[in-house]
Amino acid sequence: MFDSLKKRSAQARMEEERFYAKVIEEYENGVVRHGLYAKAIEKSSGNPEKTKALYIQFRVRSLKDESELSHAPDSGRKIDADAYSEAARIADAKGQAWSPLFHILLWVIAPLVLVIIFNNLN
Repeated sequence: MFDSLKKRSAQARMEEERFYAKVIEEYENGVVRHGLYAKAIEKSSGNPEKTKALYIQFRVRSLKDESELSHAPDSGRKIDADAYSEAARIADAKGQAWSPLFHILLWVIAPLVLVIIFNNLN
């Protein structure tokens, strides 16, 4: 009984170390989760060193949560944590995370410009 508990505890520590390594690699490559980073800035009152430390803490917790969800039976649905992380990384790398300002430009200003152009053609 105690041996299996020790083994699970050792496995958890090794998994946690892999999570920290992954987060550092992401961070050094400029891949960050903007929501978690904003939370870290807010909690650190803008202190850059503390922001980085808190971001790492939050991101490791996020990876642990994703891992838990991917292994938990939830009515036959599982979340592929690695695929989710990879998709987020690719979207950030390609700049596909559209800002609210872009949406305003697209849905408000662009139609107004088209109306003005068409009115001036007549």
